[in-house]
Amino acid sequence: MNIYDFKNCVYKGDINRDFFIFCLKRNKKLLKFALINVVLYLLSFFSKKAEIKYNKKRFNYFKELNNINKLVNDFKASNDQKINDAFNEIYKKGDLIIAKYPDILVKDFLKSKNYIAYKIDKNGYIVNDLNINEKVVNNEKIVINSNLHDDYLKLFKNNDIYLCKKNLLIKVKNYKYKLQLLKKTIYYLSFLLIPLFITLMSFIYANPVVDMKIISTYFQDIKLFMLNYIPIMLIYLILVFISKRIYFGFGFLSFLILLLGIINQTKLIYRDDFFIFEDILLFKEAALMATKYEIFIAWYTIFFVIIIILGIFYLKKVFKIISITLIPRALLSIILIFISIFVYKNVLTNEKIYNSVGDLTVVNRWIATRQYQIRGFVYPFIYTSRSFIKTPPEGYDEGKAKKLLSDYSYVNIEDNQKVNIIAIMLEAFNDFSKFDTVEFNEDIYAPLHKIQEESYYGSLIVNVFGGGTINTERAFLTGYNIFPNFRKSTNSYPRYFKDQGYIVEAMHPVYGAFYNRNTGNLNMGFDFYYNYENTFSKKSNEFLMDWDFYDYIIDGYEKAVSKNKPYFNFSVTYQNHGPYNTILNEGNEIIVDLDSNESTEAMVNNYFNGIKETNLALEKLVDYFDKQNEPVVIIFFGDHNPFLGDKNVGFSAMGIDLSLNSLESFENYYSTPYVIHANEAAKKTLNKDFIGHGNTISPMFLMNEFFDYVGWKGNEYLQYTSDLKKEVDVIHKMYYKSQGDYILTTDFNNKQIISNFNYVNYYWAFENLGDRK
Repeated sequence: MNIYDFKNCVYKGDINRDFFIFCLKRNKKLLKFALINVVLYLLSFFSKKAEIKYNKKRFNYFKELNNINKLVNDFKASNDQKINDAFNEIYKKGDLIIAKYPDILVKDFLKSKNYIAYKIDKNGYIVNDLNINEKVVNNEKIVINSNLHDDYLKLFKNNDIYLCKKNLLIKVKNYKYKLQLLKKTIYYLSFLLIPLFITLMSFIYANPVVDMKIISTYFQDIKLFMLNYIPIMLIYLILVFISKRIYFGFGFLSFLILLLGIINQTKLIYRDDFFIFEDILLFKEAALMATKYEIFIAWYTIFFVIIIILGIFYLKKVFKIISITLIPRALLSIILIFISIFVYKNVLTNEKIYNSVGDLTVVNRWIATRQYQIRGFVYPFIYTSRSFIKTPPEGYDEGKAKKLLSDYSYVNIEDNQKVNIIAIMLEAFNDFSKFDTVEFNEDIYAPLHKIQEESYYGSLIVNVFGGGTINTERAFLTGYNIFPNFRKSTNSYPRYFKDQGYIVEAMHPVYGAFYNRNTGNLNMGFDFYYNYENTFSKKSNEFLMDWDFYDYIIDGYEKAVSKNKPYFNFSVTYQNHGPYNTILNEGNEIIVDLDSNESTEAMVNNYFNGIKETNLALEKLVDYFDKQNEPVVIIFFGDHNPFLGDKNVGFSAMGIDLSLNSLESFENYYSTPYVIHANEAAKKTLNKDFIGHGNTISPMFLMNEFFDYVGWKGNEYLQYTSDLKKEVDVIHKMYYKSQGDYILTTDFNNKQIISNFNYVNYYWAFENLGDRK
């Protein structure tokens, strides 16, 4: 006796599918069963219950069929040609046929009554299991189609088996043994190879484009490779043991890494900024970026999507559910979770380990984004989650921090010296007229230079380029170099002004959730944070440009004056935020003879058109406050240089050196202007002329520069950092500036002064929170 599978061996194809389509053509209402079964089939990938439900209900359309016997006869008449000729030739009386279809559908296609099929009830539900009498295994020859379930193969032990494929009978010796050995080999290898595939895929997304020079370094350092591979493997194993499905672990993790990788590449292309862990919480910022930037999807992303989908289907077919009982599976999952926590705390977020990997010779080590890229994608992404964990600086001693601050006492501002303070951080603002290689058709910086002549002004050395606005912003507002996450009450300079009786307000014409400002600004002590949702959307559907935005600053000031309260306003502008249009309207040419292509010329000129408008708006704002009888000090500064294209093509076209190979190029890269301007009433109140050139400083010292100039003391932390500024007034990852000289951080001798500052910074930011008076 031979054994045949009805599908393909007897009937070419899937008879249930063909019969359903046959019936659907006669009754369109059956379409609902197709939709239901498709949904159940897709859910079956993720739920055992859905899989059972799908298998039970896949024939339930039978209940809607009228005169089913006639339908089956008509179907057979039109599908007789699908009977396999090879089957008819070899079929012998007494051979067994296994049909995983309803009995009523297959019986008319068979000459023999020696078959096993499903019995279904009036609702189309299966009411029996397919069982094979073990007596059939005593025969010398067994013919079986490869579609049969493995449980059937177990019955055949070591018999020779003939596979029926594509009308051919192929004899396979010891088929069961070989099949099981192959499946077990693939099964165990999958636990290593699937995480390996996902790791290799993640490497592609560490850079804006495929950079084999950098990618090759990931394989040259086994430690770096394992730092990317191990977290993927651990997450994969946890997903597999929890879900019991290999295909689920593969599919979920692959698509997750793919999604994060696409986000990273898009952010790198438009902002030259790596996607860090904290960005996950910036939902609204991500939504806005999706509308303003075109999501970057490379050709290989489509390739990976196809591979992942095919992999899911293959793994679901080959390894349906892992055969581990609940208790061992639960224990394995718990052990893996504890291992993952240990690896995360002691390895993946370890600063020494992080600094010990990555080939700095293939990138510019002083560009923060490159520091991430040389370490892969998954590992540096996980490492950045340290920002959510209180990680004291190396050698931190709270007692020492307290002692360093104990030399200072909180000092109030005298009532007769309180002036209104308007602080504005200008988006992507710099004075490009300082570069000899840049020639303008018109003097767009004339308003700025006029204000500077009547002000105290200087330069900042910021820590970011082309993005990272929040770093400069919060350095100015707090004086910190090590930042908390601002998710609870935090010491800051706005809080000091609030304690002094000021109305303290923040403004930014974009979404309040950007960089968590909705929460962070209030936790720094601001009375109110005006943003797009609660204020500026009433003026326009677009984010306000400076000319209109400054009117709100004036309005806030006037309301404070009407309440007879001093006013502190900190505003962040949006105008000049990238990307800059690569199409230039006629008549908007501002810069002369750019050595570049048309799109780069348009990008650069459109940036300077925005700067022109910003300077005019500043002139209007300063003119307004200069006419006020109330004392007002205006502090404005640039947050960072603009991002002018991949590889800084805009700067190259202007002949500006950003190589970071010299002190000059370092300043070109990181320097922005600041201006401290006072009206006549403020000059009289503070007895200062506010004229002159100030120090070149880090943003964290800008408030100190103002306080020191006017003779205010401030809180303990501000006094401490003012004394620190006398020794070191630029603290940067590349250089320190001490006593007027720039010194590479690696060559700086007085490292203890930096350590002490880090201790005090950490204590004031993390350990000593809340209102202080």
